[in-house]
Amino acid sequence: MESSSFKTVICICRSVEFPTDWLFGEILRVLKPGGTILVHKNPQSTVGETDKLIITVGGLLRSGSSQINGSVRSSVFWESIPESASVQAILNWQNRTMEMMYKDIVQALQTKGLEANPKDYLTFFCLGNREMRNSGEYELSEKPEHDTDYSRAQEVRRFMIYVHAKMMIVDDEYIIIGSANINQRSMDGARDTEIAMGAYQTFHLFTRQPVRGQIHGFQMALWYEHLGMLDNSFLHPESVECVQRVNQIARKYWDLYSSETLDHDLPSHLLSYPIHIIEKGEVKVPRIEFFPDTKAKVLGSKSELLPPILTT
Repeated sequence: MESSSFKTVICICRSVEFPTDWLFGEILRVLKPGGTILVHKNPQSTVGETDKLIITVGGLLRSGSSQINGSVRSSVFWESIPESASVQAILNWQNRTMEMMYKDIVQALQTKGLEANPKDYLTFFCLGNREMRNSGEYELSEKPEHDTDYSRAQEVRRFMIYVHAKMMIVDDEYIIIGSANINQRSMDGARDTEIAMGAYQTFHLFTRQPVRGQIHGFQMALWYEHLGMLDNSFLHPESVECVQRVNQIARKYWDLYSSETLDHDLPSHLLSYPIHIIEKGEVKVPRIEFFPDTKAKVLGSKSELLPPILTT
């Protein structure tokens, strides 16, 4: 093959052994400047092998930077391995962000002379599902590999729900939904490519009466979808009573989700994020260090390998 003749090179590594330097040397030789390497790694690879892949490919690209300006992408979903270095680094940054916010809230409460639960003013949730095994249901023809996240999820019949979409509803008047995060990475305009839309009803703006338009109706539908019930306090989501009621239900659902046994299907999907806020707003894990059925730390861990720009 001629040098610099391909825009994209796909590398399929069926063995758990890492590809040789010679192979990557050939890939870099035939890749056009600015080209892309798509690396498919064996799903049985360990977290350490995954990190080795990132580091080695990155090093090879840097060593050839005078000839090419390539990028590395992977068709293995790194974020789907919760104990991987990249996801743990993201969770670590998430923990730092939550702690920063709770410290501000605790300081504001102390300034006002109030003794209150910081979670009454800021709370975090996650989504999950857990089901009972029913007689006569479909059985997989092949069993998952032993002692994997997938095998444990099959055994206890629970799994986390990952939703990429983001949404915010403000005072039942305005809604924004899409892929964009409300942070520097999404809003900068020169990093991630995002899409989002905002909507409002003119008739329901600048009114002294409670807003009861379609956005309000959509929010009530979301309450029912994620909590499996409706409550009068949901009509006033700005109230402490509403926040406390939702937190109470979500804590109950998390306890059911994370318990050793279950007598019935999980009533709904909204779970309280398993953190506890202690004095001065510090974030701690009350009972468990890892997410159920995984070896992934809830608070994440700082990566010594990945630069912050990759995980923030």
